Amino acid sequence: MRSVARFWPLADVHLEQRRGVDGDESVAAPAGNSNKPRTLYRCTLEALVRHYSNNPRSSGYRAAVQWLPLAVRLEVLEDMCDYPHLLDVQQELLSDPVLISEALRWLPSDRAKLVRCFQWLECNRRPVTDRLCQRYQRVCVKVQVGDEDRDGAGIRCGVRIATFLTETGWLREAIKILRTACLLAEAGSEAELDVLRQLLRAQSLGGKGIDARQTCHRLMALLARFPHLLRLPPAPPSCNVRANVRCRNDVAVGAYLAVSLYELEVRECTLSYHYGVLALELLTDCSPGRLIVDVCRQLARACLTRKQYGRTGLLLRQAIAWARNCYGKASAQYAETLEDYAMYLLARNTVTESVGVFTEAQHIYLRLYGPRNLLLAHAQGNLVFGLCLQAYVHEHRDRAVQHVENSMANFERILPHEHRLLVQGRRLRTSMDLLLFDADEGTESSGGAVEERSPAVEQELKLDKMDDGPLPVHELRRSFYLGQG
Repeated sequence: MRSVARFWPLADVHLEQRRGVDGDESVAAPAGNSNKPRTLYRCTLEALVRHYSNNPRSSGYRAAVQWLPLAVRLEVLEDMCDYPHLLDVQQELLSDPVLISEALRWLPSDRAKLVRCFQWLECNRRPVTDRLCQRYQRVCVKVQVGDEDRDGAGIRCGVRIATFLTETGWLREAIKILRTACLLAEAGSEAELDVLRQLLRAQSLGGKGIDARQTCHRLMALLARFPHLLRLPPAPPSCNVRANVRCRNDVAVGAYLAVSLYELEVRECTLSYHYGVLALELLTDCSPGRLIVDVCRQLARACLTRKQYGRTGLLLRQAIAWARNCYGKASAQYAETLEDYAMYLLARNTVTESVGVFTEAQHIYLRLYGPRNLLLAHAQGNLVFGLCLQAYVHEHRDRAVQHVENSMANFERILPHEHRLLVQGRRLRTSMDLLLFDADEGTESSGGAVEERSPAVEQELKLDKMDDGPLPVHELRRSFYLGQG
């Protein structure tokens, strides 16, 4: 593995340094198979992959892999990483939309295995996501012609795969899949509404402003046809939060959430805040934990643009609490919320604490995905946070913007136009708007100045405040309205 480590964002030498500094093997070691116990089960799978790599054209080995149970098959596909002779076989197996959809549906805790496989193939110039998109489009053509299982095999499969690709940074392929799924959805149906909200999210994150505006208009016009989805929830329901019962207005919550994200990306902060509040109003205690986390994160960004720091801190701490409660401290969802909290601390002029929180998030990614981590450009990521941090010390908006433009120009010279680093870099202006770069406030509110803070604010910004427990949705809503701006 050392022969190709130099092409990855984090090299083996970095891992060895981390191991020597921290004395923690679990932090330093890649998320591959080196830490797995040598049980008979593991030895069997490793022997299967090792013999398969010696004869990659064997139809017998391929049939044996395809007959394995889904969970075991994912482990075998993960073990194929670091075997260059199996690259083509691995790409062919992982480009099956049915396999990916079923894995995401029945094995949501194994998403990291899929990400590691995709990253390995992409690092070795095997465009597995492009092949996955093409095969999904061919499946949809057959479904459309036969008109059988149109909703299950076509729309739901596409939305499930595209949501995964959006969350993991493959935005271009997610947009293609969602456009294809939109053609299958019946006009004016709730299925079309579900596809459009995911499409708007992917287009907004991918910097497709013109397409996103058209999708937003279609989404809002379609949402008005379903008034029953827009009714405010009554008294707090008595359902179990962990029962995974999907409330009917969760689709409307997702739609408002996507519109709020789009408005923030085009820097319409007032509208973004408005739709974020509407999404919070429609949440219930039965809503999925991921939806609650996303609403808190998005509304927190909108509050930060309005300098409502009390509400921003409340929402982000609750997002962290819900992510920790639903997914655990070792999950990518928890790391994403920590990245948002790091940006909030940076906006509050607490650079040291901000870097500490962001570093913790990156260590989680390192434990999940190992040294070949391509997700460093996802969410805020190393690129966006690093450039914002460097721009922050320039103290003036014009200097900061010039610094960012110079840095992005260097990336544009060496990377293709649709590269994920450039896509996330184009969103830098939105992230920088969250920081204190107001020209009319002079240098007193700039990144280099030391702002006097009251003891109450100091207590609020302490990192141990992140250990707050998750509030029920109705209590969260009440605390948000009672909180100070």
